[in-house]
Amino acid sequence: MLWLLCGPSGAMDSQALVIRIKIPDGVAVDWTVHSAPQLLFRDVLDVIGQVLPDATTTAFEYEDEDGDRITVRSDEEMKAMLSYYYSTVMEQQVNGQLTEPLQIYPRACKPPGKRNIHGLKVRISIIVSGKLDGFMNEQDIRYRDILGHGNGGTVVKGLTYLWSLKILHRDVKPSNMLVNTRGQVKLCDFGVSTQLVNSIAKTYVGTNAYMAPERISGEQYGIHSDVWSLGISFMEVRRPLQLLQCIVDEESPVLPAGEFSEPFVHFITQCMKKQPKERPAPEDLMGHPFIVQYNDGNAEVVSMWVCRMLEERRSQGPQ
Repeated sequence: MLWLLCGPSGAMDSQALVIRIKIPDGVAVDWTVHSAPQLLFRDVLDVIGQVLPDATTTAFEYEDEDGDRITVRSDEEMKAMLSYYYSTVMEQQVNGQLTEPLQIYPRACKPPGKRNIHGLKVRISIIVSGKLDGFMNEQDIRYRDILGHGNGGTVVKGLTYLWSLKILHRDVKPSNMLVNTRGQVKLCDFGVSTQLVNSIAKTYVGTNAYMAPERISGEQYGIHSDVWSLGISFMEVRRPLQLLQCIVDEESPVLPAGEFSEPFVHFITQCMKKQPKERPAPEDLMGHPFIVQYNDGNAEVVSMWVCRMLEERRSQGPQ
């Protein structure tokens, strides 16, 4: 068994920190390092790569005090993880408890198959195209009205299913909506999803620019926070903008008059109400005229657009 000994500058330098890599088959591997201040996110991925040579690891997770999984994808997020762990260790020592290892859970790319997330059996498929926000730019603004065809209820339906099981996605944004050459739009990345307790959650995770006001201000939140994120994501996909940073004290972003259909404007306006209870419930979202209008199963228009975009990119060569 290998040991990973980490310690930041100060008192922790002389103490052994065990980071335990949890492998899906139940095996745990402990690796040893002696200089945590110099430890980089990439270093940890390299070690995980030795432990899981047949998988491409892109990130790893750890659990907070509520048992929620927090994803680490950068050096800054790794520092936050270590800071959280050290504060936990100090509390354990004050209480005379044994120091527990810091357990991390590799997140690796896998071939198509089934995975179990929060008790859900999810079918994994390869997306050969890309993310919605990656296709949208100023030249493609004329396509902003076609993305609903055949997909009007896809993302909403996926979220509604999660909510019916009292699961929050917590990171709804355009880069987590994938589109393929068949014109299908799919929701992805459940790395910070959580099971609700009494219909509320409180952990601060996700992407700030798409967080609902109640989450930014540190209040408890529920499914209506995902509704806000859905609204601002649809707004950004339909109208390419700089990242929309929603501040609690500001008015909700609005769409310019005359550029979009009334059902779409109404859908966005309802999703982005400042007060959570004023936002639509899941069943109301599925029955909204905008969703009903495009929920026809015909994704051919989007498929043609995606294929054209891919062909243009190939003709331009490496960027």
